[in-house]
Amino acid sequence: MPSDHQNIVLLGDSTLDNIDWVDSEEDTVAGKLKQKFQKTGQIIDLSCDGFTTRDVLSGAFRDKAVRSPYHQHTQYYPLSELKKIDNASHIILSVGGNDLRENLIVLANQSPETRRIQLKSIITGIQQRYLEILNKLKTIQPNASPIIMLQYTPDSTQDLYGIYTLMNLLRNDQSLSYMNILNYYLWGKSNKASHKAVDELHHLMQTVYAPILNYAKEQNIPIIDMASSMDHRDTRYYRSQIEPSAKGSEVIANLISHVVKNHDYSNPSCLYSQPTEHPGNIVVRSNHDSWKPMRYCPDSKEEAKEIFLTEYKKRLDKDNKAWLGLYSLFAYSQIKKDMTFDQIVTHAQSTNNRSREVMQELDWLDDQNQLGLKFS
Repeated sequence: MPSDHQNIVLLGDSTLDNIDWVDSEEDTVAGKLKQKFQKTGQIIDLSCDGFTTRDVLSGAFRDKAVRSPYHQHTQYYPLSELKKIDNASHIILSVGGNDLRENLIVLANQSPETRRIQLKSIITGIQQRYLEILNKLKTIQPNASPIIMLQYTPDSTQDLYGIYTLMNLLRNDQSLSYMNILNYYLWGKSNKASHKAVDELHHLMQTVYAPILNYAKEQNIPIIDMASSMDHRDTRYYRSQIEPSAKGSEVIANLISHVVKNHDYSNPSCLYSQPTEHPGNIVVRSNHDSWKPMRYCPDSKEEAKEIFLTEYKKRLDKDNKAWLGLYSLFAYSQIKKDMTFDQIVTHAQSTNNRSREVMQELDWLDDQNQLGLKFS
């Protein structure tokens, strides 16, 4: 179990180093953590905005993403800095998103055939370098306990970086057309992403993280599942689509604090998440092969039914208020409270109406209409 005093190291990108995206240092991930550990630990921030897996391994200029008083044009080597730390107790690693972001324009402009080959190469590189970082952490700080933090799903209410535009191209196996470009610059940056675009990104994340989750399982490493924590439909958790806001910082800091204080490394690897609808509720899932980002992770069909009915009622109430309330004349529910969860799923899979959309919004049904939930 954790000792009374922790030297907690942050290593990675702007998912941890978000000082240039919030209003004050207290609103950063590091700032929130300092408040939580002010009596029992020290926060050592080695993360750097814009860094990729390659940058963590080999170093880069601190201002590669943004120039600010906190990010000057100086070469920075995170792993060299890690060697200077005495008695690190925990190392939180969150990196990889920028590896894909830096290639978005190139991938979007390629033919579908070339894009598939290039994307496979990019993913393989991310996986190899990520695992290399984890192995180096064991060598540099052998007594420190690693914690892997997964990338959250970017804000899907906008598309400033063209992430979901690329996901649509990948899903539809399309080349970038002049109409795609025109649509993006006229409307795309502020458009909500479709469920299918988000689902394509989640499939990509599953592919990228598969060997990393397997490594964590072999090494009994805990995982902070941010993709199942920050609701990509709620822009309050984000700045500029991909950065954590002060509210996002709080979710990240809560999860890091919980894992540092409570995780027992003699137990198997597991995933910790904090659904944004229930900020006081930390969800713990076993690390198994079928991980996917999910807002709610019910343990039983009874719990899943309760969650679904709650979300379904919210959606029905919203629909009833549409068109100045006139829609209520046509909106009706085909979901009955005495239905079993299996019956609800069957109904959702066989229709294109409200029940299916709610299942998709919960991330329980994918774009192939397959249920992603598994119950013990």
